[in-house]
Amino acid sequence: MSNRLKKPAAALLGFVFVALIIILSESLYRIGESFSLIPKPIRSAYTFSDELYRERGDKTVPRADWPLEPISKSASSIFPRDRFSEIRIVLSGPYTEPDLEIGYRPKLGTTVSATRLTNSGESIFNAQYLIDKSGRRKTGIEPNTEKPPLLFLGCSITFGEGVDGSETLAAAFYRANSKWHPSIYALPGWGPAHVLKYVQTPEFAEGLLPISAKSREEGFSIYTYIDHHTVRAVGGTDMIQSRNWLESSPTFEIKNDELVGFGLFGSVHPLTTELYRTYYRLLRASHLAQALLPHLPVIDGKSLDLVAGLIERIQIEVAARTRIPRMFVVMFPGTHSAEWLKTRLEKKNISVLDYSKLPLGKYVEQIQIPGDGHPTPAAYEAVAKVLAFDLFSLLHSSPRRED
Repeated sequence: MSNRLKKPAAALLGFVFVALIIILSESLYRIGESFSLIPKPIRSAYTFSDELYRERGDKTVPRADWPLEPISKSASSIFPRDRFSEIRIVLSGPYTEPDLEIGYRPKLGTTVSATRLTNSGESIFNAQYLIDKSGRRKTGIEPNTEKPPLLFLGCSITFGEGVDGSETLAAAFYRANSKWHPSIYALPGWGPAHVLKYVQTPEFAEGLLPISAKSREEGFSIYTYIDHHTVRAVGGTDMIQSRNWLESSPTFEIKNDELVGFGLFGSVHPLTTELYRTYYRLLRASHLAQALLPHLPVIDGKSLDLVAGLIERIQIEVAARTRIPRMFVVMFPGTHSAEWLKTRLEKKNISVLDYSKLPLGKYVEQIQIPGDGHPTPAAYEAVAKVLAFDLFSLLHSSPRRED
């Protein structure tokens, strides 16, 4: 063989060798998994840096930190899937619309049926989403301008993905105590940057105008935090799974101790977007890669500093635009970065209610929608009762529900 052919032939053989190794490893992995010799990885959309563990004073640093572990048996045993399976949501119509500042926002005055299906067509949930003319999700609670407002801000946990409006955290809170009138300002996939951009819109405050200034002064807002919010604040590979989610997310950074906005992620970081897209394809293509590789980026102290800065700005904006002065940040059960973020928020004089270790149920399927992972109505009821009692204790009010 001539020297001119040796290099291309060697490259081709090398490619074939690598391809065979990947195919063999994938086959062995799937065989081992099918015979329960290899546990199915229960992986999350984030991992934390060594720096954060040292900050907490841990003597040993885990090599991999995959926070979503089953409480007793995984919901995946009910609807078998891995984190890249094609379980899908079927909507009767859109309840969001694109927005150049927020990325996407609620579609005002709309009603949508949402059904989540397995590959075989089995229904996991069937819910109705009703959005009013101010962008709030309806809960079935009659409007009342006499009661102090209670604003629930956040993502799908706050929105109540997979449950009806009457089964959300806000509705459950009202059943625990009806002194305050709850409103939901949230959408699935939102993080603190999305919420900040939304509270700066005209319709956010417009819905509160009929409420007297005195009632608003007695109201408060609640920001519900989960670990994924940090990924959504900095932008990560897990956000590639939904079309344009990463590209259309607002981007902020801390510059000289000031929070600065730069636009949407796709236009600000086009190269990073493509890098994350390629990395995500690798994860999606290989079960072995899913078992060995984390999502990017690794969450560090700067990431949490950014989240704390965003939440601080949300509190400032809500107070300025609605005259609702006080905000509580609720660390939802299962949040692993609660301690790190709580320290940062309390330095900014932001009140934190840490429910990250709150026991909700014996089995995963009691607190998470099977095959989906979002809270069940029972989980919302449990959190709401604790939240109502704690808030009323802090506000020096009776925890007994008003009739």
